[in-house]
Amino acid sequence: MVVIPAGRFRMGCISNDQHCWEREHPVREVTFAAAFALSVHEVTFDDYDRFAPAEQTPDAGWGRGRRPVINVSRDDAHAYVAWLSAQTGAAYRLPSESEWEYAARAGTVGKYHWGDEIGHGHANCHGCGSAWGERKTAPVGSFAANGFGLHDMLGNVWEWVEDDGEFSLSNVPPNGSPWVRQRRAPVGVVRGGAWGHRPRMARSAVRLIELTGARSHFIGFRVARTLASPAPADLPAPPPAPVEPSDMQNPDPPLPPVSAGSTFRESLRSGGNGPEMVVIPAGSFRKGCLAIDGCVYREWPVHRVVIAQPFALSVHEATFEDYDRSTFPDMAPDNGWGRDRRPAINVSWDDANAYAAWLAAETGGDYRLPTESEWEYAARAGTTTKYHWGDEVGVNRANCAGCGSPWDDRQTAPTGSFAPNAFGLYDMHGNVFEWIEDSCWWPYDARNPRDGAACLIRPPTVRGLRGGSWRDLPTSVRAAWRDYIFPGMRDASIGFRVARTLAR
Repeated sequence: MVVIPAGRFRMGCISNDQHCWEREHPVREVTFAAAFALSVHEVTFDDYDRFAPAEQTPDAGWGRGRRPVINVSRDDAHAYVAWLSAQTGAAYRLPSESEWEYAARAGTVGKYHWGDEIGHGHANCHGCGSAWGERKTAPVGSFAANGFGLHDMLGNVWEWVEDDGEFSLSNVPPNGSPWVRQRRAPVGVVRGGAWGHRPRMARSAVRLIELTGARSHFIGFRVARTLASPAPADLPAPPPAPVEPSDMQNPDPPLPPVSAGSTFRESLRSGGNGPEMVVIPAGSFRKGCLAIDGCVYREWPVHRVVIAQPFALSVHEATFEDYDRSTFPDMAPDNGWGRDRRPAINVSWDDANAYAAWLAAETGGDYRLPTESEWEYAARAGTTTKYHWGDEVGVNRANCAGCGSPWDDRQTAPTGSFAPNAFGLYDMHGNVFEWIEDSCWWPYDARNPRDGAACLIRPPTVRGLRGGSWRDLPTSVRAAWRDYIFPGMRDASIGFRVARTLAR
């Protein structure tokens, strides 16, 4: 551990260039009245393996020892600091977000603690000129320390902080404490960038919102310790900083179209584009089993749902091509069937939500999983039959065990292998089950919203799946079919697609 001195600083993007993002604003002045301690390095496998069995934290085959621990959620990090506190009798914890940035800057105002240019060999990232960039983590301490004696604050792995996720700095406390909701949020903040991300993601000001349960090869943490030393009588003046960038210099991302049937892709800040989305029009429909046969009890009673506002849904199930751009692709094996345009499989509900949160952070758009009502409304696309094409499954209209396709009961099909429905959506029936937001598993009753919102149990014990898969019988790929399983379930028959709330 190293002692970080008391002081003041300006938090947020103060570099006055095109790399600033809106979640790095508004710039805030934060005062630390007392010193605190921070671990010199990211927590290593050497450190963490004293606490948890090695099999709980895979190292991706890169080695343990002095490499930073990876595949740890915020809950895992909390458990480690609680153990460390019990072992030492000292008050260990995660740093607040403002403590982290103050320590990372170490009195500097540039993009990086060494200046405004990435240079060569200063950190481990994709484009940092290190021996490990875009391949794997580096052993801690492989690069020069900053002015406070801290190594690897920028690059190597993202680091969990204590704060709950918020898409701006508006609520940052001025005294350096973490910002947390009264009821802890399911999203938190990671800082510092990682080995697989470009230099602009390793700036001192960059902040990423992640689901607190997310585990990936890109995320680790370091620990803080509260000290009992008194505050100094005089705090040093904050270093001078450039004028804050104006809204014109950092405009919000352009809004997507809202006319029904319009398609769009939004640019990712790390490069490339997000999934293709289509605007689903407002309207109403009868939800549940409308057929005279083949219904099951949980598809009743039929009831009318009103979707008052348009929303967007991804044209295809999330593909490996989409998912592999995110921060955690290695957690979704493809079973040897190939990646690219095949739907991402072996993803849990938490994985799907983590992807939606990453997509929201990358684009500035309100991405999420669809509600059950939104999903069925979009799958039916104005029809009242078992499938969007009629009441008979037919031949080669979908991929299921008995749908007459080349992939039936063997594996997933590349997305878009069958004709779309009237809303322009592909594979709403079969191929892979798709996670939804809802957690109410019972037959429809008065507790199920009639306005298209999700039906949620608190705390949720299960989450919903819709659409059936390549290994399910035709009855399980009907528009009305619904299933519920544990949210941690990963399987080769399960994927997802994303929704986006549109500006009203």
